[in-house]
Amino acid sequence: MFTKVYLAGPIAGLTEGEAKDWRNDVAHDLKIAGFIPVSPLRSEPAINGIYQLYYDDPLYGTKEAIAAKNELDVRSCNITLAYMPREFSKRRPSYGTTVEVAWAYALSKPVILVSDDPYVFEHPLMSRCASWKLGTLEEAVRLIIGTFSVYEGR
Repeated sequence: MFTKVYLAGPIAGLTEGEAKDWRNDVAHDLKIAGFIPVSPLRSEPAINGIYQLYYDDPLYGTKEAIAAKNELDVRSCNITLAYMPREFSKRRPSYGTTVEVAWAYALSKPVILVSDDPYVFEHPLMSRCASWKLGTLEEAVRLIIGTFSVYEGR
């Protein structure tokens, strides 16, 4: 069995670097430890350097296609790591990430919520759905490796 980690977090309205850099860093560290990181950014282009809410591609870009792929990912992954930094939330709340956290919770899958925004942690529903509330991605990676490696036989 391979432990898959879904990398949930804001996308729409972010630059390619803002959406990808943290995911690439976390994915690198998780792969080294034997985990399979799953990014919702696959098949999604940054149009003129910015990710759109949805885009004109019947295979991957419709609202329905994006939602179906993200729900499939949450269902197929063992863990959801949700990154919700204040900087991105101030620009536009990440409704998609919130829904993904709720899906994971409803499926009885652990949710690791990472944020520097006290409001995210204090919100009753986010607080209820999060198995862990952490301040940094580094802590989240340490937690995943330290807690879930046993399932990989390490």
